[in-house]
This record gives sequence, structure tokens and C-alpha cells, in this order.
Amino acid sequence: MRASRRLPVLFVTVTLLLGSPAGYGAEKTDVNRVTSWNKVTDWFATLGKSAREKGNILRRRKAQRRTRRTEKAKRQAEKERRERAGQYKSSYISQ
Repeated sequence: MRASRRLPVLFVTVTLLLGSPAGYGAEKTDVNRVTSWNKVTDWFATLGKSAREKGNILRRRKAQRRTRRTEKAKRQAEKERRERAGQYKSSYISQ
């Protein structure tokens, strides 16, 4: 392969390998994020609906996603808190 063809392939490969983990980490913290998958499923859900119905559906779906993500973040925080408490307790007992 010529050098002029290698450069775009190398650029795409490096971007995919190095750019993806940072993007995934940022998404996990935002409960209001809108992912590509959400856009696709929202499009199918609103296909053929009137503008008013589309607005109602999109608002409801966004609120449901926000609620689920918030609950998941709370459960994760509680789990981490319990794990830290257990670590402190076990280290105190072993001394």
C-alpha cells in the first residue's frame, strides 16, 4: 500500500482506539445524555406521528431515560459506599 493510503487508515485506527474510551467515560456521568441509539429508537417511535404527538413521545421517553439513569447512578453510589464501609470495617477489625 502506498504511503498516501496508509495515512487515513492510520488516522481512523488511532482515533477509534484512543478516542472511544474517553467518550464512553464521559457518557456514564451524564444522566441527560442523548446517545445515537436513543436518536434511532426515538425516530422509530415517532415515525408517522403528528408534531404534537412527537413532542409528547420524545418528552416522555427522555424523562424515562433520565429516571432510569438517575436510579442506576444512585444504586451504584450506594454499592460503592457499602464497599468502602466494608473495607474500612475489615481493616479496623484486623488491627
